[in-house]
Amino acid sequence: MELPICEVCAKTGLLCPGCEERLEKGEITETDVEVSKKLVELKEKYPSLEDAVLLKTIDTGNLVVLVTEPGMAGKLIGKRGKISKELSEHLGKKIRVVERIEDPNDIRQLRKIIQDLIIPARLLSVNVVYEPDGERFKAVIHRNDENRVPASPEELERAIKELTGTEVKVTFG
Repeated sequence: MELPICEVCAKTGLLCPGCEERLEKGEITETDVEVSKKLVELKEKYPSLEDAVLLKTIDTGNLVVLVTEPGMAGKLIGKRGKISKELSEHLGKKIRVVERIEDPNDIRQLRKIIQDLIIPARLLSVNVVYEPDGERFKAVIHRNDENRVPASPEELERAIKELTGTEVKVTFG
């Protein structure tokens, strides 16, 4: 299992000097540490986590986004969502698992990230808005799904910005 912190730190719950320094520098977050510890604990119960990869976590307040390598999302979600459900109960926040993307300016990859974040809500479109100071993106979620979105539009915008480096305005329509 690949984690943001070393596996020894995740097992013991105490950070080694190297991981402690990375935490102080801001390379990893408290949420990275907490999720890593819980995943190592869950590895006993769910052997599929053995080859899982967690690159980083993004905590927006009510939502924690787990970022993994392409093709690895299923391992962190677990059968019938059991692993993500246990993580959600442990953290007291909703969990979404997304795969790292190569090109944040590729509209298809951006659309996939947004869809993964808002599941079970329906994404109607991702549009490019051309403005005098440059272009930006606008994601439109079905208006009937407003109560099904796991976080506020502002939290989703913050998560998308941190994931892709691209500013996306999230609206309902």
